[in-house]
Amino acid sequence: MRMQVPNDMVGRIIGRGGATIAEIRQQSDARVDIAAHIPGQLVRDLSIIGSSTQVQQAQMLVLSKMSQIPD
Repeated sequence: MRMQVPNDMVGRIIGRGGATIAEIRQQSDARVDIAAHIPGQLVRDLSIIGSSTQVQQAQMLVLSKMSQIPD
């Protein structure tokens, strides 16, 4: 499954030292990867690989992180 994430939301998904994306991977048991930044692009591709349940869980966790109000 492929989805796109605005550049200004990538930090929320990755987290400090990669802690948040590691948590998403652990909780969903899916492979979650964010593409490298390409100059001039406003979004990055986020890929989620796994069973349909794993993909759905990871997608829900990513969307939840994106909708949180920043600290």
